[in-house]
Amino acid sequence: MSEKISEKTYNKLLSDQQDEITAHYLYHKIADFVKDKENKEIIRQVAEDELKHYNQLKEITGKELKPERFKIFLFNYYISVAKDYNFKKRFGEMAAISLGVAGISFLIGVLIKQFIGVDI
Repeated sequence: MSEKISEKTYNKLLSDQQDEITAHYLYHKIADFVKDKENKEIIRQVAEDELKHYNQLKEITGKELKPERFKIFLFNYYISVAKDYNFKKRFGEMAAISLGVAGISFLIGVLIKQFIGVDI
């Protein structure tokens, strides 16, 4: 980007970028619960549109962001209550996946630092 943007604008772009990646994740989760194939495909396309928006904003901000865990937690809780799923089981699954991803990311960072010498 050739023009410099204000800090206020930059922070707004980061906020929007965060919302886009969170929405991408949540739309995919919603699509998993939709039985009608046509509607499921429409929702998945909306999720992909959100990912495109996220990537466009990422080009501007230069930051890689992750979905907001609290919103995902709330969504999973709501689905558990609305669908009468066992919340503890769903929370355990979500926690295990989150910890697994964090562990893998940490391991990759350590390996990159050790073998390439790049500090991440």
